[in-house]
Amino acid sequence: MENGILKTHMHKKNNSIAFISSPFQLLCLKEFIEEKKIKTITINFIQVNKSEENVKQINLTAKFLGLEIIKNFYIKKFKLNYINYLLMFFLKKVNFLVVGSHFNSHFVFLSRIIRFKNLFILDDGIATIMIGENQKKLIARSFTYNLYPKNRIYFTLFKSNNLKNYIINNFTYTKNLIYKKKYKNVVIILGGPLAEGNFVSHKEYESFILNIKNKFSNKTLHYLPHRLENINKLSKLNLEIDQSNFGFEIYLALNEFLPKIIIGFYSTALITTKILLKNDKNVRIFNYEIESLNQNYDWHLQSLLLEKYDIEKFNTTLEYN
Repeated sequence: MENGILKTHMHKKNNSIAFISSPFQLLCLKEFIEEKKIKTITINFIQVNKSEENVKQINLTAKFLGLEIIKNFYIKKFKLNYINYLLMFFLKKVNFLVVGSHFNSHFVFLSRIIRFKNLFILDDGIATIMIGENQKKLIARSFTYNLYPKNRIYFTLFKSNNLKNYIINNFTYTKNLIYKKKYKNVVIILGGPLAEGNFVSHKEYESFILNIKNKFSNKTLHYLPHRLENINKLSKLNLEIDQSNFGFEIYLALNEFLPKIIIGFYSTALITTKILLKNDKNVRIFNYEIESLNQNYDWHLQSLLLEKYDIEKFNTTLEYN
């Protein structure tokens, strides 16, 4: 239903049900609903972190997309959550079961107790592309790989030889929101919670932003913080901070202009922006690569993925118009 509220009809058999935990998963769910022309679906939000900003973005994104979240699940004690799932969903029959990410034990459990005709798994950042890659390094997450039912299908923006069954998410719905806009000679920096995740120090992260500021000292810079980011750490840098209540994809749709330059830190938004703008030559998209990142996550694989989508590497020695 275009820009309408998808309400639940609990008395109907074989209705569809979805479980999401992030704004990006919700956007992918909207794309899936439009792709499959689903008219009735129950949407549940499983809050996997305590960020109030995450909850706020989820609710505002749902409203913007014309979706209604029926139930919020707040992660409490491990056993209590799974008991609640059993009480509410055990042997429940649905047509489509849609979960927001491959690497989530709650979603795995729900896929095992719900009786579905079709199971679809959405993207959560670049997690989908990590399936089957360097499983030894990702042992904490890889345990879920063989626990999902085998008849699962991925609805993803990534093409991967490691996925047996998948449908490409072309972001058709979101593309229609990005109507032709005027270009503005500004730089948008997509912030990331790298310091909050202890991948780099706060001092290092500040130095990265300063490098970008110095490189584009003759341009207007807009800093768009990640929803899990503590922006107080940047108070000394005198940045123009855009406090958006949405992910970058919807931010672009609502913005009055398209920036000439976008710079991010290993962000999926760099790839989705490339897709949404259909390789628009007027907008250059860069990834700021960081050699000092901790090695507990396969950043090299992410870098290769960004290169595959022709995301340029930011370099302080190059000239940018």
